[in-house]
Amino acid sequence: MTRSACDDTACQATCDLHLHSTNSDGLMSPEEVIERAGRASLRVMSISDHSRTTYDSELEAMAAGYGVILLPGIEISTMHHDRKYHVLGYGHGILDAELQEFAFRPTAIKNEAYGRVLAGLRAAGTQLPATEDILAGVQEDGPPLHPRKWMLSATLIGRYLARPLGVDPVQAAAVVKDRYNALKNSERDRYVPTGRAIAMVRNAGGIPVIAHPFWECHSGRNTWDGVVDDLRTFSAEGLAGVEVSSRHDSPADEDRRRETAHQLRLVPFRSSDFHGNGKTEVGQFPMPVEHLAEAAGRCGVDIPLHTSGKAEDSA
Repeated sequence: MTRSACDDTACQATCDLHLHSTNSDGLMSPEEVIERAGRASLRVMSISDHSRTTYDSELEAMAAGYGVILLPGIEISTMHHDRKYHVLGYGHGILDAELQEFAFRPTAIKNEAYGRVLAGLRAAGTQLPATEDILAGVQEDGPPLHPRKWMLSATLIGRYLARPLGVDPVQAAAVVKDRYNALKNSERDRYVPTGRAIAMVRNAGGIPVIAHPFWECHSGRNTWDGVVDDLRTFSAEGLAGVEVSSRHDSPADEDRRRETAHQLRLVPFRSSDFHGNGKTEVGQFPMPVEHLAEAAGRCGVDIPLHTSGKAEDSA
C-alpha cells in the first residue's frame, strides 16, 4: 500500500499496530486479540509480539472475517549507546528467516538464563513440569493455556513454583526473578544494536518504527535530548516512524512529541501497546491508516487495504 493506494474511505479508518499475545508476554491468545480488534472496528491491526512474529494464514483469515487486515509485526529489543529502544517492524517482509533469527536473540538469551534457574530449582529437589510444558501452560485438567508461547518469564515460572514453595504466585515469581538476576548476562549482551535492527527490517522489505522512545526518561536512564539525538541518528539510518502516543506517554506532551517527529521527518504512530492486563485496550490510541500508508510508501512496502468483509457475530 503506497500513499496513493490509500483512498479517502480507507484513510479515515484506524489501526492499532502494537498488540501482544500469549505467544510472548501478553495475557490473551492471538485469537482473542483479533476478536478485540474486530470489536474495536479497526481497519488494520498487528500482533507485534516480542522477538518473533505471530502470523499465519488462519489468523489472517480470522481477522478478515471481522473486516480487519492482519499485518505481520514484531518488536525487537535493542540498545544504542547503553540506551534501550524497541524497534517495531511491519509488513510481510519481516517474515524473512534471517531477520526472525536475529530478532529472537534477546529472548533466546533470557530463556537460557531462566532455564538455568529451573535447572537449579530441580537440582534442589523442587518438583516442576518440563520447561516445554511450562511454556505451553500445561494444566492438571484441561488443554495447555498457551501452546505456542516462546518466552519464559518469572511470572510464568512462578505459577508452577508457588505450590512447591507453599507461597502465592507473586512471591514465587519474586524468587525466580532474584535467581534470574543473579544469572543473566549484561544488558549489552542481551540486546541487539538498534541501527542494525532498523537496517535489517528495511532490507527485509519491512517498515521500521521506534516504540515508546521516551519510556526510559521517567526512570532517568534517558533524557528528552538524548532520545531526540538518537532518533535523528535512526532517521538517517532508515527509520520510518516513531510512536508519539501510547500508554507509556503523558497525553499532555503528545503535541511536543508529534512536532519532534515532524522535525525529524518521521511518521507519527499511535498505539495501545496492548497486553490484556487492563492497562490499556485495543484501539485506545487510534492511528489513521493514512499514517501507515505514508510510512509504507517511504519504505516501498505494499499493504493492500481490502478484506473479505465482517463476520456476522462481530457486531
